[in-house]
Amino acid sequence: RSLEVGRHLGKLDAINENLRVAVSHVPSFLRSGLYMEFGVRDGLSISFLANLTVGVQWHGFDSFFGLPDAGHTPRSSGNRGWVPFTFSRHGVLPEVPQNVRLHAGWFNESVPRFLDTDPAAINSHVAFMNMDADLFVSTWSVFEAVFERCLHRAGTVISFDELFGTKPILREEFRALKEAQQRFHFSYHFISYA
Repeated sequence: RSLEVGRHLGKLDAINENLRVAVSHVPSFLRSGLYMEFGVRDGLSISFLANLTVGVQWHGFDSFFGLPDAGHTPRSSGNRGWVPFTFSRHGVLPEVPQNVRLHAGWFNESVPRFLDTDPAAINSHVAFMNMDADLFVSTWSVFEAVFERCLHRAGTVISFDELFGTKPILREEFRALKEAQQRFHFSYHFISYA
């Protein structure tokens, strides 16, 4: 048991270090923009980021009912088992720092509503997005909402929880990024990875 805990803490430390590096790359001219996370679940990464960036308002988006039904069939235990409602918190929002606002709902509904009606988002731009949406359809919903409204800028930083992997399910966020790049005509480069 102690070995399992040690491994988990090591992985969490690596994730947090990657997030710290990523958010430090937001250029000074974008720092007044939106800081968002997609796929909050237990609030660990958004809490880490919020505590790291004092004075920044964070917006966290999640259904809090797990993954949507995106046409996936049950997978074997060796393939992470990402099926509808995996990662569910049964609608219970996590405790997060005061500079975090949580937005409950499916991304295709909650993100456009926020971007179109919330005073924090109107006439703003995206400084940083932490993507932990897991599925193509979820990641695409976010990208479509943000890029159709031209809220990205040269220097906007996007961090991904899973961008590459040996299993197809681990490459869905990358597929969404590539399709968004083609549709919305932007370029990107990698600044760090873990």
